[in-house]
Amino acid sequence: MSGTTRIGRSLQCALAGLGGLLACAATPVPSVHVATPPSFSWVSASDEAVLRRMSLDLIGRIPTRTEARDFLSGEDSRDEWIAALLASDAWSEYWADVHLDWWLPRDAQRLGAFREEPRAWLRETLAREGAYVDLVAEVVMAKGHVPVRGSAGVPAAHLARGGVAEFTGFVGERLLGLEGLRCAQCHDHPFVPERTKAEFESLAAIFSRTAVRAEGMALEVLEWPPRTSEVASIETPLGAVELRAGESLREAFARAPAVRRAFAAVIVARVWRKLVGRELAAAPVEIREPLLRAFVDTDFDLRTLIAAVAATPAYQAALGSGPAWAYAAQPLDGRQVFASVSIATSLDPAQPPGVAQARIDEYRKGHLAQLIRVFNTADGDPAEPSVQQSLVLLNSELVQIGTVARTGSVIHEILARHEDPRERIDELFWASLTRLPTRSEAEALRLEFRVGAEPAAYEDLFFALLNSVEFRVKT
Repeated sequence: MSGTTRIGRSLQCALAGLGGLLACAATPVPSVHVATPPSFSWVSASDEAVLRRMSLDLIGRIPTRTEARDFLSGEDSRDEWIAALLASDAWSEYWADVHLDWWLPRDAQRLGAFREEPRAWLRETLAREGAYVDLVAEVVMAKGHVPVRGSAGVPAAHLARGGVAEFTGFVGERLLGLEGLRCAQCHDHPFVPERTKAEFESLAAIFSRTAVRAEGMALEVLEWPPRTSEVASIETPLGAVELRAGESLREAFARAPAVRRAFAAVIVARVWRKLVGRELAAAPVEIREPLLRAFVDTDFDLRTLIAAVAATPAYQAALGSGPAWAYAAQPLDGRQVFASVSIATSLDPAQPPGVAQARIDEYRKGHLAQLIRVFNTADGDPAEPSVQQSLVLLNSELVQIGTVARTGSVIHEILARHEDPRERIDELFWASLTRLPTRSEAEALRLEFRVGAEPAAYEDLFFALLNSVEFRVKT
């Protein structure tokens, strides 16, 4: 792999064989160059492994067998597949949920409150071309009725949960990168000298005239203007901000250049950690600075940033190769597990068999909420693999129903199409792990599966693959 990675300017949406699963948008991703330090050597991961990573990270699910075959047998490059995934509706759908998992309090996520309106707003905003920092600024300064202004759902959730102090902690830590600020609400941080009570109070003062009230079944975010028109500037943890005539404190803060730079630095680090599984601070300056500069130079285009990270040798490196800041295996989050089980089994989670139409939405949300509860941390990141996760998947209706050879299921289609046990086994591995069995796996399975083996044997194998640690980890 060369020392410089280039993201193509054109998004090629109509890739052969995708069968409409990647419904493309028309917005192009600008070219980005990220130089790789020449002093490091890399071993690239296999195409199968990189495809699985890209699909999970960019659209929140494993690839279908058709998508895997198209990628591996076609002439399209990895960069072209990154571009196609980023052009799909599935990208904005998944990354809207990624942001809400980062931004909403855990109890609001679990109950489903405050989520639908901001999700719709985020999905539409991400799908359009626009500066990412403007999206974050909108969250900081949003006001009005949540059903009308979806962006107001995020401040409404925090204000309803804990008032100005809760919203201040969210903005400081999650949007500005001031780690440990919540601890400074009552006292200076004992281990982070720069996190002081005075710093917290200076940020809280910006939101001191913001509140939330119930309006029927909805919430409304309110803001009163400064007490006097004589206010010329406000002090913030990022320096003084001038206040224009008729401008609220939050509006002045959100448009300040230093604040926008902080928004940008936070999302660059977040995207790197989500994709690569390492802290960006551990990467050399030759990686960090070009990424941030490219993000700024492309008018804070989030898809360009994601494409740049996904195309780096650090992201595409084989496990255990490259420097310590290169790709690390990561567990899947609850949404990725839910969507990937659905894709692997061809079980539409919106149309589960045996469930009455009136209960379908409740059924889907219940299963997803359970998976998020055990596969996600309170901060919305993937939780480390645990016994609880194993038990949840072992007893999951989605897995149990999806691994039965019923009409319309993946396993039924595989058994009907292939007579050779080796081909059947290969297809089950493709469906679940996006790879063929290793030589040792194939040899062991050959002894167990012979022509005429009962469907139940293949059901058991598929069930075991979906419950494997490998299925739950992005390698």
